[in-house]
Amino acid sequence: MELMGLDIGFGFTKATNGQDSLVFKSLFGDAKEMQFWADFGENTGEDYFNVTIEGRSYFVGDLAEQQSNVRQFTLDQEKLISDFVKILGVTAIGKFYGSEVPINVVSGLPISYFKQNHERFAKTLRGYHDVTYQKPDGNKITKKIYINKVRMMPQPLGTIINLLMDENGKIINKE
Repeated sequence: MELMGLDIGFGFTKATNGQDSLVFKSLFGDAKEMQFWADFGENTGEDYFNVTIEGRSYFVGDLAEQQSNVRQFTLDQEKLISDFVKILGVTAIGKFYGSEVPINVVSGLPISYFKQNHERFAKTLRGYHDVTYQKPDGNKITKKIYINKVRMMPQPLGTIINLLMDENGKIINKE
C-alpha cells in the first residue's frame, strides 16, 4: 500500500509521496498534434504532461498553457470537483505510481466547501484509472492506477498536524 498527498488548488496542483514532490499549474486543454517542440535543454520532461485518461487526450499544466487553443482553468469550486479533480489528480498520481499498486490518497478542501464536496471529491478519484503519458519524442507509457482510499481533511487540519507531530506521527509539540 502506497500513500500520496494531493492538493488540487485553483492555481497549482501539488503532490507528494513523502520523498518526491510535483507541482504544476491547475489547467488543461485538449491535446492536439504539436507542430514543433524544443526545450533547449531546460526541461527534464517532468513538466511535460501530454496525457490520455480513459480515452481522452489532454495537455496539462504548462504544456496546456503553451500549446492548447482552448485552456480550462477555474476559480469555481463546483467546476473544480466536477471537471478538474480526475484529470489533475490522475495526472499527478500516475507520475509516482502505476501497475495497479494500491494507493491511499490524502487531500483537503477549504472548510467552506468540505461538507458538501468531500465525498464527491473522494468518489471521483477512487478506483481504477488508465493513464497514458506521451513523451516529447512520441514514446508512450501506459499505467493502470488503483486508488484504494481517499481520505479528505479540512485544509487547516493538515497545518495543525504538521505543527504537532513528526513524520512518524509522534506528538513533538505539546504546547
